[in-house]
Amino acid sequence: VIGLPLYRLRWDEIVSAEVVEFSPLRDFGGWGIRLNAEGTWGFFYRGNKGVLITRPNGRKVLLGSDDPARLLAVVLAARKVGGARLDDEKI
Repeated sequence: VIGLPLYRLRWDEIVSAEVVEFSPLRDFGGWGIRLNAEGTWGFFYRGNKGVLITRPNGRKVLLGSDDPARLLAVVLAARKVGGARLDDEKI
């Protein structure tokens, strides 16, 4: 398949979400769609802030954002609309 791989994450697969600061070079080896040594997927093209989402199996996904607090608010609101509950809500 040509193009970018699609990463899907159901709302009920989100155990926790929090705003984090990270170093693209140190933590992921650069910018873009990355997988680091700890098994965390990173999706970002600039900056050093984002929302770290933890799944039930312990795997993590980092979504870079210029406004991570707003992105976190959207994730939390969508989780509630989807009928699921976060075990650990952080801002």
